[in-house]
Amino acid sequence: MFKKRTLLGLIMLLLLLLTSCEGNNKGSKSTDGSKENSGSTAKTGKVLEPTEKKENFARPKLSKMLDIIYDFEGGLLKDNDGTTNYGVLEENWIKYIKDKQLVYKDVHTITKEDASGYYEYYWKGEDLFKRKDDKNLYPYMTYPLALVVFDTKVLDGYGSKLEEKNGAFEMLQKVLNDEGYSKDVLGKPLDEDGDFHNDSMKVLKSVPIKEHLHIAKEILNERDIFHCVQSKSSKYNDTNNPIEGWLERVETLRKLISGIDIQTGKFTYVGKEDKFKNLQQAKSYCKDLLKQ
Repeated sequence: MFKKRTLLGLIMLLLLLLTSCEGNNKGSKSTDGSKENSGSTAKTGKVLEPTEKKENFARPKLSKMLDIIYDFEGGLLKDNDGTTNYGVLEENWIKYIKDKQLVYKDVHTITKEDASGYYEYYWKGEDLFKRKDDKNLYPYMTYPLALVVFDTKVLDGYGSKLEEKNGAFEMLQKVLNDEGYSKDVLGKPLDEDGDFHNDSMKVLKSVPIKEHLHIAKEILNERDIFHCVQSKSSKYNDTNNPIEGWLERVETLRKLISGIDIQTGKFTYVGKEDKFKNLQQAKSYCKDLLKQ
């Protein structure tokens, strides 16, 4: 009898142990009521990394820029800088068709479509300087800033390091320095050399979108000063001085960019401004400007 009870007790103990093991495998309740898994790593929620804040603005497109630039640059022109057609300088055109291995075509006979191919090459930074900066530059700009920078690049080039004169990227670097953005980001000013990458890109990306219009207007102010100084060159006289056209181009852009909707990129272009009635008025404007 004793042996039977002992055997029965052992069987019951084994059953209790088996039940206990089964309960542990299924999971037990924690003190806070949540399930805990035994013998495995507890499941956790996916950790979401913070994403970069995307400001809402329309990314600039070259086709919209060219509508404006062709109004400034349309037609064949011969001046002290050489022959241009739709704003494309003859020597740059020759280098472009060689680089792209295109069939030779004289700059005098190019069409607007031909010129657009060149400007796309220029927009992407694939031009004679083999620049790659532009591919990363314009997506960070609203339409007002992109239009001013690209138009400055078309008219004045990149900057002094590359072309021994002022230019678009050098002016942009100067404005970023003058407005204090370089010091805030780098603790020092940018080199104003027209070489726009690395540090220059960091500073540009730090500029709030709402400040792009102001930066664009400051570049236009720099253009006025540069062109006034440039117009005093001995190669210009009262019959070939382009200062009136240069200043009116800036004034047209100044008015145009103020009306661009940065969220949609929409704007209305009503044509070039006619600020100066003659060359003497333009010269008088420059004289007052350079006194400041």
